[in-house]
Amino acid sequence: FFQAEDGIRDPLWSRGLGDVYKRQGLSLDKLQRYEEAIQDFTKAIELDPENSAFWHNRACCFRNMGLLNESIQDYNIAISIAPKNPMIYSNRGQVYRKMKEYEKAIADYT
Repeated sequence: FFQAEDGIRDPLWSRGLGDVYKRQGLSLDKLQRYEEAIQDFTKAIELDPENSAFWHNRACCFRNMGLLNESIQDYNIAISIAPKNPMIYSNRGQVYRKMKEYEKAIADYT
């Protein structure tokens, strides 16, 4: 039992589990079960907060639910982790466009 418990604390093991939650969240997102997907992405973030994909995917779910401010917050964190990922900027630009913040949207698209 103690060896198993130690394995749970292993950062590599946790990272792998984060990917499991991410895959499950992506499946739920495709089914438009956004609240459940957000829960899985949140679990993934808790396990590996430096993984920009987890933040990005959760931001997309927030966007799809119309929770634009929450979406922007997560996109900002994803960008702080992976500032050279153009997909994150593009998706954040879409949210800024929905919010009618056109200058910010243009900045993200360029």
